[in-house]
Amino acid sequence: MASPLFLSRGALPRLAYQRLAGRSPGIVFLLGFNDTRANPKCVAVEQFCQESGRAFLSFDYSGCGGSDGCFEDCLIGRWKNDVLTVLDELTSGPQILVGASMGGWIMLLAALERPGRVAGLVATAIAVDAFVYGELPPEVKGQLERTGVLNYVMAGAESVLLTREFFVEAEEHRVLGRPPIPITCPVRLLHGMQDQLIPWGRAMQVAEQLESQDVRIVLFKDGQHGLKRAEELRVLVGTVRDLAESLERDPGLGERLEAAVRTEPTKGAAVTG
Repeated sequence: MASPLFLSRGALPRLAYQRLAGRSPGIVFLLGFNDTRANPKCVAVEQFCQESGRAFLSFDYSGCGGSDGCFEDCLIGRWKNDVLTVLDELTSGPQILVGASMGGWIMLLAALERPGRVAGLVATAIAVDAFVYGELPPEVKGQLERTGVLNYVMAGAESVLLTREFFVEAEEHRVLGRPPIPITCPVRLLHGMQDQLIPWGRAMQVAEQLESQDVRIVLFKDGQHGLKRAEELRVLVGTVRDLAESLERDPGLGERLEAAVRTEPTKGAAVTG
């Protein structure tokens, strides 16, 4: 993998990123929890974009991978703001956000704040609301109340310390259980039915609450959370390709995004520490 470039943001941590120039709509890959750009799904989508001449961008959230910052200081809202900064500073024109696991949650949050920039969404094992305090098991809440920290372990990864603040702040970004999610662009949700981390029913919940009428779900009956086997990667790349080509042919895309801009927050307004 080539050495990353860095986006400087004043007092905020620098973000490590990789970018390919190409045609629109571009693809922005949003990684999962404590993941890196070596993720097989990210690599597969980047390779597709390179071979097809489509713009592509991937980056590490602050405190993760090659980016600056301390992981233990990170919050869902700060990672969301990382995405908004990257969209504003490193991309132009309509973009398709591709989110893996937690990246799918942040994908929805970014789409809500930049409706004039986000033309489509693709998620694998969408982990929306995965870390909200109210959904934690009682024993985990008890530990957080006693010690203020949780030693969080994911299969195949090193454990990390998460603070009580991390889970409480995540409540502010809860998506499910609210009125219909005001996202109207095309959405594609891929999920493994053997996912032991995020049940595949979560994709159904998201689909039901989205305002968009163009939502499709792909289920892999024997698929696990990672969805990184060759066939699963082939389906992911095909889904991204088909959506990008469909949007590229859509004569009304620009008009719809321009209309959405009228309700979009001012650039940079959400980018805080």
